[in-house]
Amino acid sequence: MPKCDLKTRYIPATFAWTLLLGTTSLFFYFPCQYYLHKHPWIPAYQGVITFFVLANFTLATFMDPGVIPKDVLGKEHLLDYALIIISNDKLA
Repeated sequence: MPKCDLKTRYIPATFAWTLLLGTTSLFFYFPCQYYLHKHPWIPAYQGVITFFVLANFTLATFMDPGVIPKDVLGKEHLLDYALIIISNDKLA
């Protein structure tokens, strides 16, 4: 499996992090000033949602997804299994 160049590996992640943090910061600076006085629960909920989004984004960025195995059996075994289920339903 070929290795990725450092530029092609880090540029998409850097762009995605910049876009995510930039838009989140703009939301918390501009619209939250309005919501803080009229509906104070909206920034609180948005803060919780932002925490979970950043946590999942961090995990997706820094965890190794591993190797996805190929389907060795093919799709034929799924068709056989579906036929068994259908025939059992007709008998019952």
